[in-house]
Amino acid sequence: MIDPGDRFFSEGQGYFGPRDNPTTETHCNVWDWDQLRMVKVKGTAKLFPPEVETEILVFAQFADLLSPEIHAITVNDDGLLTGVSTDPEEDNTMFTGYLSFSNVESLADCRTIQYFKLQEIDRLGPGVDLLSYEVESGNPHKVVFKFNPMGKPSQKKERKKSTLTFWQKNKALE
Repeated sequence: MIDPGDRFFSEGQGYFGPRDNPTTETHCNVWDWDQLRMVKVKGTAKLFPPEVETEILVFAQFADLLSPEIHAITVNDDGLLTGVSTDPEEDNTMFTGYLSFSNVESLADCRTIQYFKLQEIDRLGPGVDLLSYEVESGNPHKVVFKFNPMGKPSQKKERKKSTLTFWQKNKALE
């Protein structure tokens, strides 16, 4: 389970007018590591002042209640939900690019499995899932899948390079 303090990531605020005007329309993209999606949070500069990540606290109270089809929410100056949008144009979720194995010689002899054949057991942290799959013998194997769909650090404090890795932990996870 993801630590609640690590579950959300904000890209900051986008202002459609002067930042110091409390009535300026403001949009904030909040990434939810648990649901693996980006939701646009819309409000005003009064609720979302510069350099303060209020949008995470506002979005967190609604995150588990929203349908996966909702791409944006609108809140009033008290942080209360006033509207939702299912418009695909509002979806700012980033693309996760996966390298083609044919282009990476060092992976040419590695065993691969298609992601849709994996079953999620737990979300261990931002960008880290514990999964299982059945091998030809019918025995389940557990694997850890690490990814970064945004190409950004999972936390602002951690400015480490992101990697796309997939490895199997036979004895440790079985």
